[in-house]
Amino acid sequence: MSVYDVIVIGAGHNGLTAAAALAKRGKSVLLLEKQSKPGGLAIGPSSATDGSSVGVLYDTSTVRTAIIEDLGLEQHGLERTGMRVPVVLLGREGTSLLLSGNNKETSERIGAFSQKDAAAYLKFRAFIDKITPLLSGLMNEVPPNVKDIGLKELWTLGKKALSLKMLGNETMLEFLRIAPMCVADYLNEWFETDFLKAGLAAPALYGSFTGPWSAGTNLNFLLHECLAKEEVKGGGPALINALVKTAESNGVEIRTGSTVTNIVVEGGRATGVMIGAEKIAAKAVMSSCSPKQTMLEWITPAEVNYHTEVQLNVLRSRGTTAIVSMSFDTVVQFRGEGQGMVYRTGNSFDEMERAFDSSKYREFSEKPLLEIRVCAEGKTLNILTHYAPFDLKSGWSDQAKAGLLDNVRAELSFYINGQATEVDSEVISPLDIEQEYGIPGGHIYHAEHAIDQLITRPFPSFMQYETSISGLYLCGSGAHPGGGLTCAPGFLAASVL
Repeated sequence: MSVYDVIVIGAGHNGLTAAAALAKRGKSVLLLEKQSKPGGLAIGPSSATDGSSVGVLYDTSTVRTAIIEDLGLEQHGLERTGMRVPVVLLGREGTSLLLSGNNKETSERIGAFSQKDAAAYLKFRAFIDKITPLLSGLMNEVPPNVKDIGLKELWTLGKKALSLKMLGNETMLEFLRIAPMCVADYLNEWFETDFLKAGLAAPALYGSFTGPWSAGTNLNFLLHECLAKEEVKGGGPALINALVKTAESNGVEIRTGSTVTNIVVEGGRATGVMIGAEKIAAKAVMSSCSPKQTMLEWITPAEVNYHTEVQLNVLRSRGTTAIVSMSFDTVVQFRGEGQGMVYRTGNSFDEMERAFDSSKYREFSEKPLLEIRVCAEGKTLNILTHYAPFDLKSGWSDQAKAGLLDNVRAELSFYINGQATEVDSEVISPLDIEQEYGIPGGHIYHAEHAIDQLITRPFPSFMQYETSISGLYLCGSGAHPGGGLTCAPGFLAASVL
């Protein structure tokens, strides 16, 4: 029986990245995927692989440039837009504001609402530019080993401290002050226009059981502002196509339709996987699936120590995001002057907080927070719909999905002119995400992006990708530096083998 150097479980974007990176270094790699095609959340259950539609995750602005270049993805068809994706902020009164990568032009557009905010925006972007090298370093490197600190770890920590000090005393102290804040308090210090503040803050709340007044949300805001760059043309499907071609060109064996039933542990070490009655041996196993699924479903309970089990059980992975796809008979026209591919709602912090309140009581929001991606030549809207909790009190029945869809329609009516007629729709609930992809809680990032689950992700003893089982590693969104279409967890995890 042949023994692979590494078996990677899950052919989503992180699994593909890890497999390609390992194979590029000469490892023999088997990549297993239970679905009929690679891609995971980047493809989605009903989207095409030719880039004509998007998956559950579609924002490719945080795919790391260094990873694209290291894996040679552009040699396999990947193209970048060359700019940060323009985002239109929508107001209920028919107002809109286009945020682009051109700070001066964006400032001028903000000036139509507030000259004070226009000037503040340029100062804000200058501050973000100052702290970007620090946060990029933190989120693009393997975390230091804080469990067993030696000279190597002290050197790594010293470099992190030096990069913080290099900001200068004023910027350093300001960063230390604002990182734990709630995003509402922070943006209130900068701006006065409600829907500008709400639109900027929205990505800090996506995929987390938080509202704008929740402590720690400002770190997510800063990370997004610092790390979001140019997008991949064709979105998640195009990224997956390039990763598959790269992986195969480096010798990765990809087997789809292969459901792992358990990870084989012998003598305290992972030695392979079982697919039904078939055992496949390997020197190491790497999982791009969630930490909970990996450790609690595929490992014999006797092999998981009590401390690890407790940490896994308290890892918060409460999905609050549903995906609504709506197609129309003609191009959808949004109210306001700015036209783009991505639109955000929110209007005010109070409105966003009220939307979050519903989740606390296991109900979906009557006025959900929406991020709308326009595709199919303007006739299809793919909508990340926030504050639709996994553990819905009434359960995710067809009736519940219809109710959520009605709320999305009602919210959209404030922002589109109504000339386009809806011809089809689909709702993917957090429960659907759990059942389709095996992610406990249906969380699009595998676990919440709260400070305690982000800085030492998923928790301190697993933060360097190796688990409590020797030879078993995590390389998915539940590992450092977190979820979204970044490819970073897969790439960094591969580097530690």
